[in-house]
Amino acid sequence: MNNKLGVALLALALAVGWTFTSREEAPITAGTFLVYDNAGTQMLLTFSPADGGRFAANLSYLDQYGKYPTAQPRSTPNDVVDSRMRTANGLVYEIGPLGPLWVPPNEVREGGSAHGTRVTEVRRWENWEVGVVTASVGLGGALRGEWYYDTRTGFLVGGMKSTALSLPGEGQVFTLTDSNLPDLGFR
Repeated sequence: MNNKLGVALLALALAVGWTFTSREEAPITAGTFLVYDNAGTQMLLTFSPADGGRFAANLSYLDQYGKYPTAQPRSTPNDVVDSRMRTANGLVYEIGPLGPLWVPPNEVREGGSAHGTRVTEVRRWENWEVGVVTASVGLGGALRGEWYYDTRTGFLVGGMKSTALSLPGEGQVFTLTDSNLPDLGFR
């Protein structure tokens, strides 16, 4: 009987802890922006208000004249996110070719989970302390890479992707180059 009570209390404590940690929100508001350099291509992600307290995530690329388009593309359901960076169908929002944009900061620690993939280490990278996520997909790890998530905000701040045919140190590097989120150190 005491074992059952102990197991029940442990299960209750884990459920309460999971409930509180799973509700962590990304610090985005209408007007939040992030700029990434993706192997020389400039990408601008902006958030604007959408129905139901959600945000339209608009991704645009720098054109040949050094300007971002002024007209925002029409948002699809996969481009509208809640404050936990989930799309209308409950999937994790991914920024273009870079991957998941945000991980709850309490998971950006060694042994934490970035959407099911283990955070392998925490280290200094560029101007940030980051949780490193290393992953390989496809037959024989055809696509592999590292993704760096800021420990304070949980936002993707950079990384590297390569193929099985890439030489060591060769691959597509991406870096956050500007943002108006104060905790990322740009403003």
